[in-house]
Amino acid sequence: MMTRIFIGLEIPEVIKCRLLALRKEMPGCRWQTAAQMHLTLRFLGEVEEDRLPLLEGAMRQTVMPPFKLSVCGAGCFNRNTKPIILWVGVHPLEAVTTLYQQLSERLQELGFEQEDKGFIPHITIARLKRSANVKTFVESHQQFDTDPFQISHISLFSSTTGQDGSQYKVLYRSILEPGNLFLPVT
Repeated sequence: MMTRIFIGLEIPEVIKCRLLALRKEMPGCRWQTAAQMHLTLRFLGEVEEDRLPLLEGAMRQTVMPPFKLSVCGAGCFNRNTKPIILWVGVHPLEAVTTLYQQLSERLQELGFEQEDKGFIPHITIARLKRSANVKTFVESHQQFDTDPFQISHISLFSSTTGQDGSQYKVLYRSILEPGNLFLPVT
């Protein structure tokens, strides 16, 4: 059986509340719910369930101390010059980028292909169904910033698509510290 999978960072509820407060009426914009907010490190797509323990092992082999992140600024991803994703960024980028690179190396060893697009750490806050004017939103939120929050683990998520957007479930958590520990999800 196949499961749609990605590895990412969970966002604290207090930060999700700050992100939810950014919502405003914008035609053609479907805002993410708090349950949908996360930072994707690696999207893996459809993966056979018997390979999930291998992913858990790759996550445990990622050796890195916990670190602090802040959410900052806003931007959008375009397809054919039309905005399709509205996002907020994070800083500092170094720790997230190092984590991404370590995971990518472990995943490549397991036969997962390297991503061909550049890694831009972000949290999706809205999906744009039709041509929404996001320029004003992005410009007015360039100075948006949150207090730092602790990143102490990475998570393996399953993703199920539905009418109200994707629903995510945490399958595994791996603590960030030299000599990672595995936390079963309860």
